[in-house]
Amino acid sequence: MAVIDEVRIHIKASHTISLNLASDLMEIQIFTGTGGFLGKIRDLLFAKWNEGDLPTAPGLHENLVFVPNPVKIWHSGRMVDADVFAHLTVGQLRYAGEVEDPEAELPDLAAAWRKLAPDEAFEAEITFNGVQSY
Repeated sequence: MAVIDEVRIHIKASHTISLNLASDLMEIQIFTGTGGFLGKIRDLLFAKWNEGDLPTAPGLHENLVFVPNPVKIWHSGRMVDADVFAHLTVGQLRYAGEVEDPEAELPDLAAAWRKLAPDEAFEAEITFNGVQSY
């Protein structure tokens, strides 16, 4: 199961903006070029992840487009033209177990199956891939 280990947000703005180090970039509001509200960075990014529209292979994936750039961001009481990208470090959780009834839904893997160590070898007859949703 692919998981997001780290998220970094990259904003290329039309002019210099200063951000408080304590501010959460994931909470910045994103708007279309015409001012229509799209959502917060966190919601938009995780929606793309949950839909399977972002890379799930383990490793660093840079400059991922998850909004229809160019966009506007709401910052310091005004709209600022910007391009917004994400840099994701994707990890992997692996579980081993048995599927008793192939017609049934998969069990809650974390609760029902044994979690494998990252370097643990395991021979599987069937492999399921998925993402941990956020």
